Amino acid sequence: MNDAQRKMQPVGWFDIYVADMKRAEEFYSALFGFKFGDMPAGSKADFPMRAFPGMGDMEAMGITGALAQHPEMKSGTLVYFSVPDLAKAVAKVRELGGAVHVDVTPIDPDGKFGKFAIVGDSEGNAIGLHSHGG
Repeated sequence: MNDAQRKMQPVGWFDIYVADMKRAEEFYSALFGFKFGDMPAGSKADFPMRAFPGMGDMEAMGITGALAQHPEMKSGTLVYFSVPDLAKAVAKVRELGGAVHVDVTPIDPDGKFGKFAIVGDSEGNAIGLHSHGG
């Protein structure tokens, strides 16, 4: 199955923000019985992240994500919705009266992992948007 044939699921990624990466990794590993991996080379996070299993396995069911230790986010979960055109989606958020917290940002210098934005919905919830395309 190639990318053009693959149907896009609405949710494509999640981050679980943690205050203590070691403690969180031990908790989730013990709870679910799996090991975390490194983020792929070239990904551009300026803070520690550990990948849940499934990173890069496009045939696996469900979505994957990461534990993230960001100085401004001590806890919480951020869901990233997959969109075909990120710039259009961010423009639509603005049109609908939503907030743009992080505008369109490349994940890596080559664009291999696509781009993301973090926006606010009509109720004040933060959500992520991600695209491999525009």
